[in-house]
Amino acid sequence: MVLLSHPTEGLPTVMLEAMDCGTPVLATRVAGVSDVVRDGTTRVHVTDTAPAAIAAQIADTLARDDLLKMSQAARGYMHEAYTFDAAVARYRRILRAVSRRR
Repeated sequence: MVLLSHPTEGLPTVMLEAMDCGTPVLATRVAGVSDVVRDGTTRVHVTDTAPAAIAAQIADTLARDDLLKMSQAARGYMHEAYTFDAAVARYRRILRAVSRRR
């Protein structure tokens, strides 16, 4: 999936959904996008937004030898970090940390 976001975009749900389907993401470096996925592991950063450069990056990404591994890593990361149980565990850790500070 190609996601060319502007700096005002936070964490696009469509990116999370694509990754959950095992789709690697080619995305610009903006806010939440860079926080969620790891360059070369679950997605590739767009380094040049000129149309010809984007086309070349798409072709390069599709030709990667590790594209299947990247797809599996994207899906695995979503199940590790964005399931209901993962969210509950994250909130539990946050609340425990806050309650200890009092």
